[in-house]
Amino acid sequence: MGGGVHRVGSSSSTKINALLPKALESTVVLDVHSIACGGKHVVLVTKKGEVFSWGEECGSRLGHGAEVDVSHPKLIDAFCGMNIELVACGEYHSCVITHSRDLYTWEDGTHNSGLLRHGSEASHWILKKVSGPMEGMHVSYVACGPWHIVVVTSAGQLFTFGDGTFGALGLEDFEVMKLIGPSPAS
Repeated sequence: MGGGVHRVGSSSSTKINALLPKALESTVVLDVHSIACGGKHVVLVTKKGEVFSWGEECGSRLGHGAEVDVSHPKLIDAFCGMNIELVACGEYHSCVITHSRDLYTWEDGTHNSGLLRHGSEASHWILKKVSGPMEGMHVSYVACGPWHIVVVTSAGQLFTFGDGTFGALGLEDFEVMKLIGPSPAS
């Protein structure tokens, strides 16, 4: 989390470092099933399928729909009733897989330049189901790099999308610098 949590809207920022592991204090019992760290945010999924996030809010990467930093786990209301299984985070984007094996994403379009096809130059805290070439496929696993996403389907197919700089997408055509939407990796 970049060494701490910073609050927006106050003249002084709070930075709390912990040199040794420390139990997270929360007003809610978090029976954690899956957890992921982005550049300056954390998203977790409970065994009940609830999704919580906290950290620096920049372009809606926390998923709460407000440009306010969050210093403790906060429930993301948009996921209520969806039964989420797995989470992955990139620098300015996050992904979840539902119990029914659908992939949803949300991103900061201002930093990602439309990485996840939510449109460009706008923040997109509203989750969006990934479609296109993956329509109807069941997602088994997702992992995020800083600017790209890798997805494995239940059939074992590997899809990649996002920024392909330095061959990060695993595609044969290295002239493709950015692929918008999932594409089967070579």
